[in-house]
Amino acid sequence: MRVGRALSRVLLCSGSVACFFAIAARVATAAVPRHTDSSLSSTQMIRNYGKLPLSFEANQGQADARVRFCSRGAGYSLYFTDSGAFLALTKAAPVQKRFAPVVTDVIGMELAGAGGSLRVEGSDRLPGNANYFLGSDSAQWRSNIPTYAKVRYAQVYDGVDLVYYGNGRQLEYDFVVAPKANPRLIRLHFAGATGLSLTPTGDLTVQAKDGHVVFHAPLVYQEDEGRRQHIPGKFTLLSDNSVGFSVGSYKHSQALVIDPVLVYSTFLGNSPTAAQAIVVDEEGSAYVTGYTGDVSFPVTKGAFSTTFPSHPSGPFAENFVTKLNPSGTALVYSTFLGPSGANCPIAEGIPGNSLAVDAVGNAYLGGASCASNFPVTKGAFQIKNKSASKGFPNGFVAKLNSDGSQLIYSTYLGGSGPEGDGASALAVDDAGNAYLTGFTTSADFPVTKGAFQKTNHGATNAFVTKLNPDGTGLVYSTYLGGQQADSGSALALDALGHVYVTGQTSSNDFPTTEQAFQKTNRGFSGGGYNAFITKLNANGSALEYSTYLGGSANLDNLNPGAFPSALALDIYDDAYIAGSVSSDDFPVTRGAFQTKNKATDTPSLTAFVTKLNPEGSGLVYSTYLGGTGAEQAKTLGVDGSGDAYIAGFTGSSDFPVTAGAFQTSTPDPFGTSFVTELDPAGAELIYSTFLGGTFADGSAASLAVDGSGILVYVVGSTGSPDFPVTEGAFQTAASDGGAFVAKLNLGAATTATKTTLVSSANPQLLGRRVSFTATVRAIGTSTKPEGNIMFLVDGSPVATVKLNGDGKASFSTSGINPIGSHYIEASYDSADQDPGPSSAVLTETINP
Repeated sequence: MRVGRALSRVLLCSGSVACFFAIAARVATAAVPRHTDSSLSSTQMIRNYGKLPLSFEANQGQADARVRFCSRGAGYSLYFTDSGAFLALTKAAPVQKRFAPVVTDVIGMELAGAGGSLRVEGSDRLPGNANYFLGSDSAQWRSNIPTYAKVRYAQVYDGVDLVYYGNGRQLEYDFVVAPKANPRLIRLHFAGATGLSLTPTGDLTVQAKDGHVVFHAPLVYQEDEGRRQHIPGKFTLLSDNSVGFSVGSYKHSQALVIDPVLVYSTFLGNSPTAAQAIVVDEEGSAYVTGYTGDVSFPVTKGAFSTTFPSHPSGPFAENFVTKLNPSGTALVYSTFLGPSGANCPIAEGIPGNSLAVDAVGNAYLGGASCASNFPVTKGAFQIKNKSASKGFPNGFVAKLNSDGSQLIYSTYLGGSGPEGDGASALAVDDAGNAYLTGFTTSADFPVTKGAFQKTNHGATNAFVTKLNPDGTGLVYSTYLGGQQADSGSALALDALGHVYVTGQTSSNDFPTTEQAFQKTNRGFSGGGYNAFITKLNANGSALEYSTYLGGSANLDNLNPGAFPSALALDIYDDAYIAGSVSSDDFPVTRGAFQTKNKATDTPSLTAFVTKLNPEGSGLVYSTYLGGTGAEQAKTLGVDGSGDAYIAGFTGSSDFPVTAGAFQTSTPDPFGTSFVTELDPAGAELIYSTFLGGTFADGSAASLAVDGSGILVYVVGSTGSPDFPVTEGAFQTAASDGGAFVAKLNLGAATTATKTTLVSSANPQLLGRRVSFTATVRAIGTSTKPEGNIMFLVDGSPVATVKLNGDGKASFSTSGINPIGSHYIEASYDSADQDPGPSSAVLTETINP
């Protein structure tokens, strides 16, 4: 049972700004001792967990005289003396005896090597006081004890302060490092611990006799003109139950922060529930849509529809729209809106719901429904499902007001085709016009005068429709396709109102433009698909560009089965596309992250990511993304720096992940979700992780990215009851899985260089010479790195070596001792010039 959490943070500044550098580590969770008395029920323990310390009391006789300040949580107490901080793990006393909790272990957090005498002081006085009136002896009572928001140890090392404080439900601490001070001096010695260990994800476990404390692995980033750059940083194990912080080279004029990776993660409903789309507003609230067959799916009082409808043949699936608060701990609103397209007899062919939110918080939902009774509003553009009598869908568009209590408008969109129509993607402009794409089998799908294509050329065509702000009419609507099967999967808008749409086509006469990158469907001869990317002008009457994208195999498409594709634009109107391919000759670019399809299954389905130039005439980059199993890239986002974020499903145990990722190995051998961040050149992974549980895992379906790329929100479905969720999340359990909503802090951006480190002999004998060679190369540029490599052994600098013309530097020594494992780091500092800093580490073993 976890009873406490703390977060530490590293901030860096220089003399040009308010000069401080804060190192934080994520102080994490204290575990309740193993011998906790059973008289304290689990319900009581959970309730106690919410009572984490938010303040620090001055000691005026309520504690040992050596204690200057104290703070208490469920299962532990924290005491601050002039020699350091002490964490006392406790077990509950028998309730009927009303004894104080019994201390089982005391762990001292000592500052090894700190110079001079320490002194702790309170800061940021709080308005409240603490009072103790215990027992009958009034001489022992204490009243009006001042409380503080922070306690500070000043000058624990030269130029380094240590500050503890509370933040909401978390206990946090910062090392504040002045300009030119050395953060590598910091050493935490855990007196009273029986051992320290690092998990594969970098968490630090401090083991005591009857309990343990977990310090979460830190994530480090800097802010640079609004862009946050990832900086290597982690705990380093030292001798004598001590740790240090390894922080890569950084620009001293900017702040450096170490934060958690998984901000929150929550279930949403129980199986069968699937989250299909997510958008996030400026406050960080997440809007989620999908469908559910869970009759107990959480809805809120006053929402538009709070009753799961009954059906003669049993429960069908309902659409839902849910708004979560920024911390993922509660619902702002949640409503049904249905029935869902999942009820259709061809459910596997129905595109997933799509979602958009306008500036005032109105949510727009697009999808497909076979129902004849989908809720539509008076005066809507189309009030009937024209394919309902055949049991097939029409598309729909619904606009929900900002508190989720009523529909502003809701309309069908479709014709009477033999297999109906469906909307698969939706976007909204600043005026409130809704843009949709999807598929239509109808000859009478509504199109407008002057549209680019007025007739359905094949059995199935894509469409692009612009609906006016009140949902009563079309601004424009056009077919888009050739003589075979075509379907729109995703769309995006630029600042001038151009619509970019992507999807799949089996047609060899899909409309393309003169300067298109690829003018033919390379999979056509085998009866297969290629992707298409099309840019329409602002009134839907003409193509700005249109191109195929694919290889010669028959599954080079963005929408195999029901799997959605993705498209996003950067600030330069480069179009980013992600999907799934089976070709070995899919167009990839030189220097791309992965130039070969590694999948060995048949068909060898793997993911791809492509960046197309603004004219649609060439590739900026194009890369495969996957391992030897099967991959499906289902969603994509782009931040302000051009980093691409991709999520989907992987069946590969060797899917590429990055060191320090949230999950570095697949939890489910049959497949799980992944989340990947790719640099602007498509050459390097900035971050990549598995995300899932251990049983019948589903897939990420949609993601949303904030402008800086720091926060990434992911939704999908999982069958795993042990899908990773965070304490205090809205829903922390689902017996058979369900939908999930996760908010990750990826630390954003590239470090601009990559440093690697190798050893000449590992292990090596004590007293024998060993050489370490570091190599630095620039990411995505032809710039040759210059500058120095600092070599560190167990966190202490031992040599600084200038890079040669090949970007290499070497250091040789016979002085590594004692016997055992040692932490070697090579840190590249570019002296604040491009390309930026980076570092690499390895563990060197010294044998007798």
